[in-house]
Amino acid sequence: MDDLNGFFFKPPLEANFIPNILGEVYRDRVYDQFMPKDKNKTLCLEVGGNLGLVSYYFARHFEKVIVLEPSAKHFPVLLQNLEYNKLTNVMPLKLALTNKNGTAEFYHHPNQTMFSLRPEVNGLPDEKEEVQTMDFETLFKTYDVEKVDFLKLDTEGEEGNIFMSEAFEKVAPKIDKIVYEWHVWSNVNHNLINGMLKDFGFTVTQIPSDATIFSAVR
Repeated sequence: MDDLNGFFFKPPLEANFIPNILGEVYRDRVYDQFMPKDKNKTLCLEVGGNLGLVSYYFARHFEKVIVLEPSAKHFPVLLQNLEYNKLTNVMPLKLALTNKNGTAEFYHHPNQTMFSLRPEVNGLPDEKEEVQTMDFETLFKTYDVEKVDFLKLDTEGEEGNIFMSEAFEKVAPKIDKIVYEWHVWSNVNHNLINGMLKDFGFTVTQIPSDATIFSAVR
């Protein structure tokens, strides 16, 4: 417990970007417009859960939340937050979403929100780890996902591989709303991603933010 708290509040606080995350959710209200009026039988899929701060928000709006976080540092803190706040409707999965199933190297960075499958963020080479990976189609089949009311995706540069994959094409009709963050080191331009989302029937809009965030709504 002490070790987890020590990591959670490890100085400098800016390295965790906790104020930025909370500001995005509660000050800027980025997600409010996408929340269902009735949470009955709703599912949120959060890809890139980090420490679980946004999971807490989603848990109040959806009947069930599935949150993916692959990091061996972040995942225990996520579990602690879920337990402490008694969030029994959140299912945590220690997985990295990408375009293939198996394992992959997961890179660390001094900015603790920038851990990624992308080697471009490899700022702490001695801390890289091997994580389990899964694609969208396998995720849906493994966990019996029939419909996702809201998908939040922040994968630090992996969004191109995820959205442009055959696996996403197969599950896209089952997803109603998406908010995703695009990163400059992504291997696919956001215009290509957004064009593909439009082809799948989504209306795509950029959300005002310090980050590059888009919504895709049916």
